[in-house]
Amino acid sequence: MMDIEEHHYLYYNKNVGNQKSCAWQKNIKECRMHNMVVKKLFIDDERHPSDENYEIVRSSAEAIAWTILNGIPERISFDHDLGGEDTSRVFINWLTDQLIEGRLSFPENFKFSVHSQNPIGAQWIFGTMNQLISHFKATHVTRQSPKV
Repeated sequence: MMDIEEHHYLYYNKNVGNQKSCAWQKNIKECRMHNMVVKKLFIDDERHPSDENYEIVRSSAEAIAWTILNGIPERISFDHDLGGEDTSRVFINWLTDQLIEGRLSFPENFKFSVHSQNPIGAQWIFGTMNQLISHFKATHVTRQSPKV
């Protein structure tokens, strides 16, 4: 069984090509500056967004790989159940770790939505994402230097 980093490496190698070296930098914020950022991410294993400006990923592994390459977009639309045993919880738990480690930060105008038909999963996404935004945006603001 391959671990998640090996899976991401294979995803980059297959789908990203020469951007792979940037994706594996320790500081993801630096990597984001080198890539064009799609500002909207749609996480769903089946459906398509009504807004064609969304980049579509079909699994938590693809969402992680996309975010490593591009940073956190300004908008994310979540489905909870992503086929088989996969859910958006895997991505959100990974995102939490990245925020804690200071590798990623929310864009200033970050917003998310949930389009899942799983009411328990949708509630978990809403609650967890709202807590992350509340904590990490507040933390980000308090770390700014006072104006002189």
